[in-house]
Amino acid sequence: MAKILLVEDHAETQDSLTVCLELAGHNVLAAKNGLEALTAMSEETPDVIITDAIMPELGGLDLVRALRAPQSRFRLTPILMLTGYYSELAREALRAGADKVLPKPTDPQAILATVKVLLELCDRQYRV
Repeated sequence: MAKILLVEDHAETQDSLTVCLELAGHNVLAAKNGLEALTAMSEETPDVIITDAIMPELGGLDLVRALRAPQSRFRLTPILMLTGYYSELAREALRAGADKVLPKPTDPQAILATVKVLLELCDRQYRV
C-alpha cells in the first residue's frame, strides 16, 4: 500500500494510529515533531503525511508551510492534519496547505478513508 509519515508527539496516539495504519497494509514512518519529520524525509519519501497541529520544536502548521514552499520536493505530497483544536485551526491549516483536516479524537476508519481518498487524488494527478 502506501508509505505514510505519521507526525505525532503523543506516544499513545502515535502507537494506536501506527497499529491502525499498519493493519490496513500501510508502511508507517513515525516522528515526534516537525523537525524529526523533516529529518526522516531527507532519507524517505512518504506517499502521505499525517501530522498533528500542535507539537514541540516544530508544529504541524509550520511543517505544512515548509513542505508547501515552492522549492520543496514535497509540495505535492498529500497532507492530512489532525488537531484537537479543530474549530480554531482548521482554516489556518488549509490555508497553510493541508489537504484535509480532521478533529482529534477521530475514528480510525475516518482516517483510513481520508488516506485512501488522498492517495487516489494524488494518483490521478500524476497520471494526467
